[in-house]
Amino acid sequence: ELAEVREKAKGLKMQWDKEKASVGHVRRIREELEASRLEMEKAERAYDLNKVAEAIRELQSRHPDKVVNLRKLNADRRARTG
Repeated sequence: ELAEVREKAKGLKMQWDKEKASVGHVRRIREELEASRLEMEKAERAYDLNKVAEAIRELQSRHPDKVVNLRKLNADRRARTG
């Protein structure tokens, strides 16, 4: 009986570790996206649109399956804030 409980605990620990790693990965991507967003906003304020385009291309090349069209997100954000 103790062996069964230990085996179940081992399986739960493995699942927890996997989910923890996944959350960490998502957190790192969110931080990277936020840093890029701030960099793009700064470049937009300085009218350095080439830098904005470079940042978007870099993000899209590193995370093509995770990056949503950042221009649309920024436009939506600007529309909400006025």
